[in-house]
Amino acid sequence: MTKSGEVKHIEISSSAIVENGVYKGSRDIVRDITERRKSEEQLRDLSMVSENTSNMVIIANAERNIEWVNKSFINITGYTLEEIKGKSPGKYLQGSDSDLETIKQISECLNRGEGFNGTILNFAKNGTPYWNELTINPVKDRDGKILKYISVATDVTERIQKNEELLNSELRWKFALEGSGDGVFEFDAQKQKFYATDSLKSLLGFDSDLPDLDFEQLITLIHPNERVAALDSFYEFISKKNLTYRHEIRLRKNNGDYVWVLTRATVTKYDAHGMPLIILGTTTDISHIKETEKELLQAKTEAEKASEYKNQFLSTMSHEIRTPLNAIIGLTNVMMMKKPTGEMKDDLSTLLFSANHLLTLINDVLDLSKIESGKIDFMHTEFDLYNTVKGVYQTFLPKTTEKKIDLSMSVDGSIPKLLNGDSLRLIQILNNLVNNAVKFTDKGSVSINVRPITFSGKKVKLLFEVTDTGMGISQKHQKNIFNDFVQADSTIVQKYGGTGLGLSITKKLIELQGGNIKVKSKLNEGSRFYFELSFDVALVKSKMNLPKLDPSAKDEPLKGIRVLLVEDIAVNTRVAKSYLDHWGAITVCAENGQEAIDIFRKENFDILLVDLFMPVMNGFDAMKKIRKLKKGGKVPMIALTASAETATIEKAIQAGANSYISKPFNPQELIDTISSYTNKFTPTEVEDDELSPEPEKRNSFEVINIEILESASLGNKTFILEMLEMMKKEVPVILNECKYSLEHKNYLAFADAIHKLKNSLMILGISSVKKHWKHWKRIQEKVSKQINSRDRL
Repeated sequence: MTKSGEVKHIEISSSAIVENGVYKGSRDIVRDITERRKSEEQLRDLSMVSENTSNMVIIANAERNIEWVNKSFINITGYTLEEIKGKSPGKYLQGSDSDLETIKQISECLNRGEGFNGTILNFAKNGTPYWNELTINPVKDRDGKILKYISVATDVTERIQKNEELLNSELRWKFALEGSGDGVFEFDAQKQKFYATDSLKSLLGFDSDLPDLDFEQLITLIHPNERVAALDSFYEFISKKNLTYRHEIRLRKNNGDYVWVLTRATVTKYDAHGMPLIILGTTTDISHIKETEKELLQAKTEAEKASEYKNQFLSTMSHEIRTPLNAIIGLTNVMMMKKPTGEMKDDLSTLLFSANHLLTLINDVLDLSKIESGKIDFMHTEFDLYNTVKGVYQTFLPKTTEKKIDLSMSVDGSIPKLLNGDSLRLIQILNNLVNNAVKFTDKGSVSINVRPITFSGKKVKLLFEVTDTGMGISQKHQKNIFNDFVQADSTIVQKYGGTGLGLSITKKLIELQGGNIKVKSKLNEGSRFYFELSFDVALVKSKMNLPKLDPSAKDEPLKGIRVLLVEDIAVNTRVAKSYLDHWGAITVCAENGQEAIDIFRKENFDILLVDLFMPVMNGFDAMKKIRKLKKGGKVPMIALTASAETATIEKAIQAGANSYISKPFNPQELIDTISSYTNKFTPTEVEDDELSPEPEKRNSFEVINIEILESASLGNKTFILEMLEMMKKEVPVILNECKYSLEHKNYLAFADAIHKLKNSLMILGISSVKKHWKHWKRIQEKVSKQINSRDRL
């Protein structure tokens, strides 16, 4: 601090004075560096401000080497401070295309101690060129000595390019546009005048010396059908709502004909208020394009009509083919129920196989048609996953038993019991895969497995696997196995038959639901088809399944159930009634919807089976009217249809149907559906400790008492073998039911499964099951008491 109180910054340099090794003192030099410190502080402040500016800032030392750069410099050039610190900026930023005269001028200005201001082409680290508007100023101390250089550069690349483009366009736009054959016009908004080039006048059939048109004259040239839309679009454009104008219009030619033109325009000059003053535009003859569009539209319309005719034809043929096919399959099943023997049994089996094969072909073609036309829809209803998979399992169990191959299934116990989704499509997918597995497996096994992949609480993604030990698929055929009408080998068609559509439809059905399917296979070692699908988790209901049906009626599972069958085709009535009579149902028949309503008013029924297409009154109207009756609000109604159209099924549901069954009838599907809608559900609970019988010592394995089977079969050895094979398949499934029911605390289902297990084991003559059955019977009795008590309430 000076005497006057002023703060000074000084720099002291000191050196020792030594004579003959003896220190004599020191020589000190004191410099006033106040100005330098101020400059450094100013530079530091400047760097802090420059850090956030969009301009590039460089601070160099007196030798013109870089000391500091800001973020914008790094972002634009690609160089980091570490790479260029202590280096000359020109060495890195200037290239062979940079103007040498400008570089020389920069050097001369700086050598004279002066600043520089100008434009120069620089290059980024990756070679990208960019234009800078550059200002370089030296920072000097009080004595005029240069301490630093500060460079500020603004990226003006876009402005330079636009200037060059504008210059080039002004020189050649007329030549280029006239040569292209497009018409060019300029509209002066102030004078309301259109100035057209010769090519535009020629397009419209006018002479080149035609005077310029005013706005009103131009409007009269626009076709009346396009006039309003064209003017609305143009006014919106000049009111600055759109930056560019583009419109297709018809303009009247000098001979009275019209020509289609594509008009494009942009504003090239604005007035003092920012409104468009001069508009430059072009017109292109698009008459040939419009003619092509017209032809394409007509072709598209014809194609859509053809597709619609095809769909109508397929729908009609489906109904017409399914109706007699229903009679063939139905009556064959009825005759099979009478347990024919010998040649008659073989003939009926062949007939049933051929009819079912024909039905599969029809379904495949219809499904493919619906998928290709985009008319396939997916239902979203609640279903029991385990029972769904079990239904597929039971469908193929007789076939695998006949082929003497093992069939197994497993559903992971952690999967929620009830899901929401399209169970019918899931069944179709699994049927296709299991059918292939069984078809191409002559020895070994086929398995169906389901396990969870992810579980969010509201949604679950499942992995379905169908694995077999069959003939397998070669590597070269695997990539095409999911294509339409493709078989892995041409000999497969000759030996096994089929359309080659099953896997193609399966893949499409899975992908349309957001899943995917894959295959792993080796020739002669089997195949594994696996796919993923997501389902919503259904809300847990407080009710559990308790059959209303008489459990003692083994041969008449529908004993006592009153069914109203509404069907106009006699053969279909006979088939359905034969099934129902065989199962012990009490069946009343009606030939049309009106007759069904009259009967329903007088009698009570547990369920209605209603055909949709009938004379006098169709099934849709009949179900609507029945639903409006006091006792028709809750009665289950099942639609019967030979139509495969999703729209038909949806219409039936809207009319009041609870579900539907496709013709030809599948006996198992028919009885399962009727059973599911003629059951009552009531809540019950059983203490967990009651599920464990009293401990006892493990007995040695008890063999089957073959005498009981021989007595039941009247000595028929074939019957004995069939029974043993059937039990071999059935018992593991029942045990799986027991496990699943326990894990989900569905004690009623558990008791029912135990009941089935007892009967199976008793048939095999394993008498020790009687001891265990006493304990399970106590559980069943307690459950029944609780249910009866709550029913009375």
